[in-house]
Amino acid sequence: CVCVRVCVCVCKQGYFENQSHAALKVRGFVSTVIAKSLRDGLQSLLCCAGLGVMRPNVLMLGFKENWDVVEVKEAKSNESTIGASMDEYVDMIRDGFKMGMSVMISRNLQKINWDEKISEGDTPEGSIDVYWLVDDGGLTLLVPYILSLHTWWQQHTGDSVKKAPIRLMLTGDLQSNNVIRSLVDQFRVPCEIVELDINTAEVDALEHYKTFSRKAVKKESKLKTEHWLKMGELIKTESTGKAKCIFITCPYPVEGIDNKLYMSWLDKISDTEIPTVLIRGNDDNVLTFYLE
Repeated sequence: CVCVRVCVCVCKQGYFENQSHAALKVRGFVSTVIAKSLRDGLQSLLCCAGLGVMRPNVLMLGFKENWDVVEVKEAKSNESTIGASMDEYVDMIRDGFKMGMSVMISRNLQKINWDEKISEGDTPEGSIDVYWLVDDGGLTLLVPYILSLHTWWQQHTGDSVKKAPIRLMLTGDLQSNNVIRSLVDQFRVPCEIVELDINTAEVDALEHYKTFSRKAVKKESKLKTEHWLKMGELIKTESTGKAKCIFITCPYPVEGIDNKLYMSWLDKISDTEIPTVLIRGNDDNVLTFYLE
């Protein structure tokens, strides 16, 4: 059994300009809010969007590509800008989690060629790689599984044996990996499980920390930075040239972590040419192994 509701999509001013609900081919309840900033608008939208049991439970955001330069540009101009500053963007992610939402951040999805045709006799290549790093209720595994059922993905990924294969990449210890193996079997999600050693990646966490953190070096933040830098190197090594799409558990923006340092983590783990989704559930179970 699966449990999925609708999503809230946050877009900057003018993105859907002159686009009717029918023209966008989107089924749902339309809510329009007026606010002084994108973050204020998001907070209002999360409160009023949806209806009854169809209220959204997932916040979707695009990745802020200019996160490391936007502050310099804003400092040179007194004019208001369309969109969110880096700090405001991270606070929007926090707002989503605090209001009980799951969060998805997409990057490079525009690189998917939906018009690509597979000729008869050609064998599709590529997998859907899932880096499920934290038990978030199962959303990180559920969304890729639903994706793999779509006709386009079945036609454009896989090999001669299996269509739209899911590779579940595990980086935990033996005990944690065994628990996840057991859960996957009970959930009946068909996937190939790949166990990885994150400690094989070599990174300079201290130098990275000094570059992107605006606060004094803290041991906890340095260790977290080292972890996500290693994860980024591991993802590049294991998925480049093999994956058609990547899903990664999104780091949680804990209070006290420098926003710029947090954005550097997101950038590092999604810095590939492959369409990538950073995803984290709100701990509500969306998968079950019970049959009704």
